[in-house]
Amino acid sequence: MPRRVQDIVPNTHRSIRDIPVERPISVTAPIQPPKKKTGRPVSLRLEDTDRDEKVLTAQASRKKSATIDSVEEGKQPKQVRPRKRSGTRTFLLIIMGIVVIVAIAGYIASVYFSRASFTIVPKVVPFTVDSTYISQSVPGKGVLVYEIATMKGDSSVTVPAADGSKISTSAKGKVTLYNSFSAQSQRLIAGTRLSNDTGRIYRLASSVVIPGYTASGSRTTPGTVSAMITADQPGQSYNVVKTDPVSDLNIVAYKGSAKYDSIYARLATDVTGGFVGVKKTINPGLLASTTADLQSRIVTELLAKLKSSVPAGYVMYPKAYVSSFSAPVIGGTDAKSATVTLQGTVYGILFKRSDLVSRVAGEEAVSSFGNFEYETPGLESLDFSIANAKDFSPEKKNTLIIKLKGDAMLVGSIPVDQIKQKLAGLSLTETSTVLHSYKPIIEFEKSSGSVTPPWSHVPGDADRITIEVLTK
Repeated sequence: MPRRVQDIVPNTHRSIRDIPVERPISVTAPIQPPKKKTGRPVSLRLEDTDRDEKVLTAQASRKKSATIDSVEEGKQPKQVRPRKRSGTRTFLLIIMGIVVIVAIAGYIASVYFSRASFTIVPKVVPFTVDSTYISQSVPGKGVLVYEIATMKGDSSVTVPAADGSKISTSAKGKVTLYNSFSAQSQRLIAGTRLSNDTGRIYRLASSVVIPGYTASGSRTTPGTVSAMITADQPGQSYNVVKTDPVSDLNIVAYKGSAKYDSIYARLATDVTGGFVGVKKTINPGLLASTTADLQSRIVTELLAKLKSSVPAGYVMYPKAYVSSFSAPVIGGTDAKSATVTLQGTVYGILFKRSDLVSRVAGEEAVSSFGNFEYETPGLESLDFSIANAKDFSPEKKNTLIIKLKGDAMLVGSIPVDQIKQKLAGLSLTETSTVLHSYKPIIEFEKSSGSVTPPWSHVPGDADRITIEVLTK
């Protein structure tokens, strides 16, 4: 508490108001004594002294630097300075700097270190097959078309044998005669000579009549008839396999006339049996088993070649083939052995994949994929068999009846690279629109995606986009 100052008047007649008060060093204004009014005498009252004392005491308490005690003790009052606000401002700047750094780091992370991962479930349409189908070689509406791929080869083996008697035989076989010369039938007598481009002569074994051709609009169909032929001379050189690139047989008597090129013959079977020399004698059982082994070997080798040459977009089942073989040729000069040679041809039966799928799975299942690609797992594993194997002829290309049995499915083919290009740079919400456009081949409701960090977009770099296709 400040001391109480009494209003004492010394002998010098000076009042307390006459004592000078040192002005404190402060930012506030000094205490001013009350101004004297002119024209009126000044009188000193105790009430005035008390009032002044209270004023001085209050000011000294607020400023803590200008009290009456400091005046009496002769101490210099402390300077009062205003509170500085620089600390708050510095704190705000630090916070703002941290926010900017975090924002920049987040941008760098989202641009340079972001990743996107998508899981796609392809659309699957299963189906079961257990039916018989009719197939033709000529295309038509609703027709399951088959195509023939031909492969030929031969194989030989040496077996024990003994020399027999010397023989001389002529080759024999069957041909088909064609008449595209006239609508009238043409008669050929037994012994009529036919020749191919090698100059070798064959003769008709009996008389035949070739029907005339038939016309339908601008199309002409030759009349045909089958006949047996015999080589004009004995010997192995007259043996011909029909799968060899041999020319047509023309009627020698018609050479130089219009009939020469319009009445002709083509091999219907191999021409075999021609031989001149010592006949080898082989045990019949051994010859039969040797022939069967050679046939199996030829089929295995030719099927492997056929399957490796099947064009893209076609299906050839393991049992979809027909084979034919020539008679075994026996030769050799060794007295105790013989060489058995067999020639064979394998006719592979091919189906266009899209046509086959439409028939066995149904048009509705196929059309559900729209214009998108699909795969057919299990299609080539169906059990295949030829129902009319005895009547079907790959040379004639007549009607083929097949049986198919088993389970397969259609699975949407996901174009991963294409989808990555469309997703690049999009937000996670926008990716739904892209994936929805592939709904014909995607199980949209079962597919999902995510990005890292979660606030970023799908990276523009396709290498940082992962698409996993879930397969059953």
